[in-house]
Amino acid sequence: MADVKEPDYSGCVFEGGDGVVVDLTNVAEAKFENVPKGVYDFEFASVEYKKSQQGSPMLECWLQITGPAGNPAIGRKLPHYLVFSPKALPFTKAAIARFEDGSKIFHGQVNLQQVADSGALLGKRARARVGIREYEGQDRSNISQFLPIQADGAAGQAHSKFA
Repeated sequence: MADVKEPDYSGCVFEGGDGVVVDLTNVAEAKFENVPKGVYDFEFASVEYKKSQQGSPMLECWLQITGPAGNPAIGRKLPHYLVFSPKALPFTKAAIARFEDGSKIFHGQVNLQQVADSGALLGKRARARVGIREYEGQDRSNISQFLPIQADGAAGQAHSKFA
């Protein structure tokens, strides 16, 4: 892979009189490439308890791609929201059943704030299908379905077209 020269932004932020001065004139807006459609291995990187826009309890999870081996998407993070509204519960339960130790962590009555604060999901493995979905007028990578973790923990090859 060729080395990509990073722009020099050292002169964009500096101290000036009453505080920090910023000049964004020559700074290009960040653009993110979507993760290609496919099946990937993940690991939970962060979990935070929140309320959805409709006021339902949810866990905002960021999952980091860990495989398949050699895939250029390894290290990228994607969000997924586990929503605990009455309408979403069957789907949330199905997803949790596919996480490593998900059924143990979410057994019986569970305090969602404690799950998030305890870090019980951090580092747990998952396997999921990634698709592309429009969000606020732009295409975004989206975890569309959690899949059972294979016995060896690997997702195999990510499929770009028929995943």
